[in-house]
Amino acid sequence: MNVTKLNHCLFYFLLVCNLENGISESGCSNKQNKELLSRLSSKLTYIAAEIQETYSLLKNMSISGLQRDYLALLKTGSTQSGVYNVSVTGTDTTSVWCDMETDGGGWTVFQRRIDGATDFYKGWEEYRNGFGDVNHEFWLGNDKLHALTSADNTELRVDIEDFENNTAYAQYQQFAIWNIMVNYRLNISGYSGNAGDSLKRHNGYPFSTIDKDKDNIIGNCAVLYHGAWWYEKCHVSNLNGLYLSGRTSIYAKGITWHSWKGYYYSLKSTKMMIRRLTKT
Repeated sequence: MNVTKLNHCLFYFLLVCNLENGISESGCSNKQNKELLSRLSSKLTYIAAEIQETYSLLKNMSISGLQRDYLALLKTGSTQSGVYNVSVTGTDTTSVWCDMETDGGGWTVFQRRIDGATDFYKGWEEYRNGFGDVNHEFWLGNDKLHALTSADNTELRVDIEDFENNTAYAQYQQFAIWNIMVNYRLNISGYSGNAGDSLKRHNGYPFSTIDKDKDNIIGNCAVLYHGAWWYEKCHVSNLNGLYLSGRTSIYAKGITWHSWKGYYYSLKSTKMMIRRLTKT
């Protein structure tokens, strides 16, 4: 909206300038330049005020009094994990699962695998907009994930479980997803945990799906490994992969976290969640 208005302002400047001079090569006179620049400056000041207002809205409260994420909900006194309505962009109402228990709570869950009930072998638009059941298995959506991680510093936690009921986690102090113009490129750093770092290799790579190949090989990693991910060539983690049942003879197509269980083991459950880093 604001970018469109800015373009309109620039177009307005050029159009008036040309009309007043008969669309000549000479352009505007110095006097006309000053007058038009003054008008343009006023319009830009108005746009800047709108941008600041929108930014404040996203950082604090959203439409209809909805909180922006679950860290904000935690601060209002909500302490029970479950589904809450939030406003991710400031102009939406989105239902997402909130983890209020793990490591102090305040986590917004954007991916969850439990039993294979939901097919994760989907295309670009599905991953862009999100799919599944927030009470069970789902992907929140790359547009929303970008919105949640672009305004503030955000951390990531990945909880994984095998079929023997062993659990592990990986936590990252910096996590962000760039916008659609760069194909939701991954920005991640600051690993800690006991699962091993199976995301570092994917850092800086765009998101790929079965119908949009953005990886670093001639073929399509999403097709080769039955998933959708920030593939390099191809992966050491594949949490949106095929739901199998633990140890398998199928190489790297399952729900894998290589540094914990290798390529021939497909995990039982996964949960990927983010939390804004509070300012100290």
